[in-house]
Amino acid sequence: MVFQWITGRFRCLAGKHERSYRHVRKDEEGNYTSICVYCRAPMQRRAKRDWVVAPRR
Repeated sequence: MVFQWITGRFRCLAGKHERSYRHVRKDEEGNYTSICVYCRAPMQRRAKRDWVVAPRR
C-alpha cells in the first residue's frame, strides 16, 4: 500500500494523475469534477474517460 502511494506520487510529478472514483461529483453546470488519488489536485472531465487537472481557483 505504501509502495503504491510512493509510485503514484512520482507519477503525479511526471504529470500523470489518477482520478479518484470515490470523489466524482457533478457540479451546477453539468460538468464532472474529482481529485487526484495521490496529490489531491482538482480534476475535470473533458469527455468520457478523459480527465485532466483543472486549474486551481
